[in-house]
This record gives sequence, C-alpha cells and structure tokens, in this order.
Amino acid sequence: FPVTIRRFAHDILLMPKALIKKLKNWEGDLVVGTSSPRRIVNPTTHLKNYLPCVRGKDTIVRCETLRGNVNTRIKKLKDGQYHAITLALAGLERLSHGEKSRIELAELLDGLNYFVLPQSVFPSAASQGALGIEMKAERNDGGKLAGILEKLNHQTTIEEVTRERKAFKAF
Repeated sequence: FPVTIRRFAHDILLMPKALIKKLKNWEGDLVVGTSSPRRIVNPTTHLKNYLPCVRGKDTIVRCETLRGNVNTRIKKLKDGQYHAITLALAGLERLSHGEKSRIELAELLDGLNYFVLPQSVFPSAASQGALGIEMKAERNDGGKLAGILEKLNHQTTIEEVTRERKAFKAF
C-alpha cells in the first residue's frame, strides 16, 4: 500500500491561555492529559524545562490518562479536567481539512495556546504523521486504482517510517 508524504510528526501541547498567565505564581502539580506511555514519560521528565514560569520551582508535572477522540480530549481540557494535554499534531491538522470539522475545531481551540514539542526531546511515535492507504486486493478495475495510489507513494517517508519501526521493535 502507498504511504503519502508525512506531515507534522510532532506532538503538540495545548494549554488554556488563562492558565499560562497563572503559571508565574503556580504552586502544586501541573496535570497533563495524554493517551500513551511515551507521552507520559516525556512531559513528566522534560516539560518543566520548557515552561519558564515553573522552571526551578517545586512544581511537578504529572500525567494522567486522557481518552476519547480529539474533540472530546480538547473539551476535557477546557472543562478543567487537565491543566494541559498532549496530542499528535497530525491529528489536529487532518481534522482541519473538512469545513465542518475545521469550524468545530476552531471553536474548541479558542482560548487555548499551543506549543509544538521539539522532537529532539519529545520524540513522536514511530510512523506518526504518515498516512498509509489500503485498498481491497480483489478489485475489478484492471489495476487502475493501484496505479493512481502508487503516484501518492513518498519514498522518503517510507524510508523514515521503516527506520522508526525497526528502532521501536528493538526496544
């Protein structure tokens, strides 16, 4: 199956703008909602170093499990269940392609700020941001669809994804 050009492999941190203003006087834990073990380790270990207002304080970054689709996760952040959340940037970007979902997403993101997490410290999941396309093998079109989809294949992305999956399996 073809793999299209990768876009936005990074994770992103979303945080209410009102909370950012409060960080200067923050006391206690900073709770980050996330959905994967990888995303639990990285913010817990490194996020404090990227938040100048809490760096050097006794603040502990603590991650809690966050479930649901992207919109549900953002709603939970806005409802105050978390101080911040991490998501795959590619997921947000893909949701913005449809008119209806773009409008809904814009409303959800209102009042939030974001930080694209650097991959050198917050590495993304293997293959994150890459999109593979599958099709039914027994098609009756003489290979027409396969020929069209083959044009979408992006060799550099395929090579990156292959290396990432190999490295991930080595862990």
